Parts: sequence; C-alpha cells; structure tokens
Amino acid sequence: MKTMTKLYLTKLSNGVYYIGWIENGKRRWKTTKLSTKSGALQYLREFKGQTQETETIPTTSALIVRFTEVKGHSVRPSTLTLYRFSVERFIEVCGDKPINTYTVSDVDNYKTALVKRGVTKTTVNIWYRSVKAIFGFAIRNGWIEKSPFSRTQQLPIPQETPRFITKDELRVLLEKVKEPVLRDIFLFASLTGLRLSEILSLTWDKIDFTKKHILVSNTDTFVTKTGKVRSVPMHEVVESLLRGRFRGNGYVFCKENGFPLLGGYVSHRFKEYVRECGLSEKLHFHSLRHTAASWLVDAGVSLYEIMTILGHSNISTTQIYSHLSQTTLLQSVNKVSL
Repeated sequence: MKTMTKLYLTKLSNGVYYIGWIENGKRRWKTTKLSTKSGALQYLREFKGQTQETETIPTTSALIVRFTEVKGHSVRPSTLTLYRFSVERFIEVCGDKPINTYTVSDVDNYKTALVKRGVTKTTVNIWYRSVKAIFGFAIRNGWIEKSPFSRTQQLPIPQETPRFITKDELRVLLEKVKEPVLRDIFLFASLTGLRLSEILSLTWDKIDFTKKHILVSNTDTFVTKTGKVRSVPMHEVVESLLRGRFRGNGYVFCKENGFPLLGGYVSHRFKEYVRECGLSEKLHFHSLRHTAASWLVDAGVSLYEIMTILGHSNISTTQIYSHLSQTTLLQSVNKVSL
C-alpha cells in the first residue's frame, strides 16, 4: 500500500506550480502546468480526489530533507549546514522519531547532553534555535500543531562585554602579519565593521569611490545575514587601502590568482597572530566587528547610526555597546551651560 505525506504546492523558478509529496520514502513531483495560485489550488483539490492520500508524520531526518528541498534556495548555505548539523546532534540524543512524539523532556535532555559533552552554552543555544526553527517549519506545513520547543527556553548566559582591540593593539598585530591581503582584511574589518563573509564576498562593482560608499548586497552566491542591502561609508584609510588594491573586477580580497579566500583560513590565521602578539585568547575575527563599533562609539557616533552601518536588524543588538558611550554622554550633557 502506498504511503504518502501531505500534498503541497510549490512554485518553481519557471513560474509554474508543482504538487509535491513523499511516497514510500521518495520525493515525487507533478506539474500543474499553471502559473496562477488559484488555478493551481483547484488542480490540487482535483488531484487529491484522484489519489488515496494517507497523512503521515515525518521523522526529524525526513523533516530536514523536506526543509532543504523547500527552503534551501532561500537561506544561506552556511545556515543550511548549521541546521543540518544541529538536527543530527538532536537525533543523536533524542532519536529519529516522528516529530509529533517529542516532548519537552526530550528538548531539555538535548541541551543537557550537549553541555555534558563540553559544548559551550552559547553554541548549545545556537543549535537549539536551529532545531526549533525546523520544528517551526513543520508547524507552518501542518504536520504538528505545536512544537516541544515552545515550552522550553535557551540556556541562560550572562551578558559579556564584547571583546575589541585597541588601536595600539591593532598596530602591533598588523606589524606581525606577513600576508598583505590578511593585513588589509584585518584593517578593513576594524574600520567598516563588515562580517567576514561580507568581506570575502565583496566585489569591485560594489565599491563606489565617487560617493565613498561600500555596498553590501545579496548575490547569486551570497546572502547577507539579514537578507537586506546596506551602504557602508568609506573611511579615508579604507579608501586608500582599496585604491591600493584596485583591480577593476573580481573579488576585492582574494588569492593572487583571483580565487576567493576561505573564511576558515582567515579566521584561523587571525587567531594565530593574536596569540603571537600575546593578546587576549577571547579575541576572534568577529572581535574586529566589535572593534569598529567600539571606535565609533568613542568617536561620538549615535547607536542608531552604528546600527545602520553594522546592518543590525534591531537596535537592541546595537545596545550591547551602550555602556561604552557613557563618557560621550557625560561630555554631551556638560555642553549645557547655566
């Protein structure tokens, strides 16, 4: 007897709606040959009447496969990799069961088991949110009415002050760097606040020397963290750095042959130079983004402007730097004279 999952509609890049389902563990598709949703829905109703559809609840492994097929094109590859990895860890602890059979205890056991393995609480929370997102996808598709994650919480983590590099420390670090492209990347990151993925995906057509702006945008191979486009003003040191590297096309920061650099290589080398300079072990490449924000606060730039430059989707994210602005605020209030 055939076993089929719930039928669903999806619109592919050719503009045509297709009916999708899993039958006996295999993905099946049927074209409606229609490009209008109303017509496709009517076709779906008629198709249902011609089939003996048996609703089955997917297992967690089947759910991530389905998520990849439906949403894989709209999320960043790194995010999709994270989701898959997090689900694999969840299955290791809780088993690969129909998703409507998991309990709150399963989710709590998942977090506890990871901590016992030595996984940091921050990483546990990242994996927790990833699996929670996959179960949210299941709710939206009607496989479950509520998620076991809805009655659980992330592990509590005391908020720490973001780690950043002082200007003197950056000078010492840059003097140690042997590779010119890495030296440029470290300085560029400190003055723009761009994420490493944004830096390594940056191409020359996104650099506007006339308006002195850097466009951070989505491409066929890269999607920004928020999915939004932003324009970052160009510091005069950044302008000089970029003009010195200018090639006219291709990647701004790349190997000598023009091929892109790997993020793992850049972050690993940064950590090596941090240790060579005797700087804090808590410094990572992402600390350069915190560094840019901290320097802007020290210069009196408002948190709202910093939020725009960094591309934060919410001001609450930028407020982690608010404690750094106390000196600036004190200077501001003392501008009032009686």
